[in-house]
Formats: sequence, C-alpha cells, structure tokens
Amino acid sequence: MLDAACGAGNFLYVAYQELKKVELRLLDKLSRYQTADDKQLSISFVTPNQFYGMDINPFAIELARVTMMIARKIAIDHLELIEPWLTDKSYLRSAEQLVAR
Repeated sequence: MLDAACGAGNFLYVAYQELKKVELRLLDKLSRYQTADDKQLSISFVTPNQFYGMDINPFAIELARVTMMIARKIAIDHLELIEPWLTDKSYLRSAEQLVAR
C-alpha cells in the first residue's frame, strides 16, 4: 500500500489495523483445518514493511515511522499475532528530492 503524501502516517495506520483484523479473521477460519505440524498459520502475513509512504517533510516521515511502530505493537498485543522484527525502515521515505526548488 502506498500513501504518496503520508504526513504522520494516519492513513497507513488505519489501513494496517484493518488489514490485521481481516488477517485475524482469516487465520481463525484457517485454524479449523490446521494440523499439528502446520506452523505457518501462527505467522503474520501483513507487516508494516508492506506499507509505503513518502512526504516532503522529513519530520512527518519520522512521525509516520513511530505511528507504524505503534500500530505493530497494538497488533501484537491486542490481536495476539506473531510479527517479524522490523529490520528495515526504508518503506517510509522523505520525498524532498521530488520537489523542484
């Protein structure tokens, strides 16, 4: 998902939360068919690294990073899903170079 003018990341936050809820419902339905050896269903498929944002304000990008970290923490705590570590935060970038001065 791309938000070309992400600001503080509110759109990305809401989109992430809603997709996590859909993922949880799907995992609940799939768990009915899960075997003892099937560990794949306990791993999250929707991650913050799949949400891209850019903005001309570098401070807004930092706020968006914090917003997505909070969204990830809420997903882990409230939805009880296993999330991979966030090793790369390049999915949110300042787009200053795109604006002619």
